[in-house]
Amino acid sequence: MTGLRLAGALIALIVAAAPAAAENFPSRPVTMMVGFPPGGPTDTLARIMATGRVAHAKPDGYTIGIGQWSSHVASPAIYPLDYDVLRDL
Repeated sequence: MTGLRLAGALIALIVAAAPAAAENFPSRPVTMMVGFPPGGPTDTLARIMATGRVAHAKPDGYTIGIGQWSSHVASPAIYPLDYDVLRDL
C-alpha cells in the first residue's frame, strides 16, 4: 500500500509540474562586458566606456557588468563620468 501511495504521489507531482514550464530566457542576446584586460590608457578608457554602457542600460537583466576596484572606485575618482557609480551600478 505504501508503494502505491508513493507511485500516486509521484504521478501527481509530474502532472502538476508539466504546465509550469519556464519561459524561454533569454529571448534575445545577453550582453556581458568584462573590464579585466591588461593595463594601459586604452584599457582604462575601454573600462570606463563599458561601465558607462552598463550604467545606462535598461534594468531588464540583459546587460551584465563585471568590474573591479579600478573600474568602480579609481576611475570615478579620477575621471568625470556621466553616471553616479553608487546610484546607477
